[in-house]
Amino acid sequence: MKLLFGLLFFFLCFQKAEAQFTVASSDTAQVQIHKYAVKWVASQFIGRYSSYMLAFEHRLSPWISLQHTVGVLNNDQGNVQDGYFEHKRGTKLSTQLRLYSLNASQTKDIFIGFEPFVNNYRYNRTRVFELSCGLAGCSYFQEANYDLKEKLRGARLRAGFKSEISERMFLEMDFAIGYAQHIIEPIGKPQNVIRIQDSFEYSDELFEEIGTYDFAIRLAYIIK
Repeated sequence: MKLLFGLLFFFLCFQKAEAQFTVASSDTAQVQIHKYAVKWVASQFIGRYSSYMLAFEHRLSPWISLQHTVGVLNNDQGNVQDGYFEHKRGTKLSTQLRLYSLNASQTKDIFIGFEPFVNNYRYNRTRVFELSCGLAGCSYFQEANYDLKEKLRGARLRAGFKSEISERMFLEMDFAIGYAQHIIEPIGKPQNVIRIQDSFEYSDELFEEIGTYDFAIRLAYIIK
């Protein structure tokens, strides 16, 4: 939580300084960022939870915008690891309050943003269990397939830049650090488990608070 509050404090201080400077500078105050833009997040095709992701950004003031991002998980079987992450589905949702630099132009800008996010995943897992049959010394082996629900919810601070490709298109790159709660819950997992036959490095049940990081590349089209 300290990391989260620190990120928020840094963002608000930067925003206040930016606003004071903008009022004092009548020349640069006439420059505005784009009004609306739609974006394809190309970097989301990398990683275990790859997704099809789009973003929509709209201007709130000459230097401030709000960006909404929606991603749907891609069930990429190439990322399945020994039956641990089968039939992946879920969503990635976030809203980013973004502040652009004062020397912003239509060709190249830098920005920072504060972004709450929620990622919800669901997938199947297949494992072999040794189960108790209820009598002393009595057990049997069974292969079971069960569901897992995984959730990441938190906030992060982003910093990056955008560069113009053409009059209507630009490229964005940014890096983010933040804080999140990470929760994993099994659904339909066998009971009376004595042991698990396979070696295993992924958790079936988890609740932890973690630091997070992210890198994003976006291709954007300006609507207006």
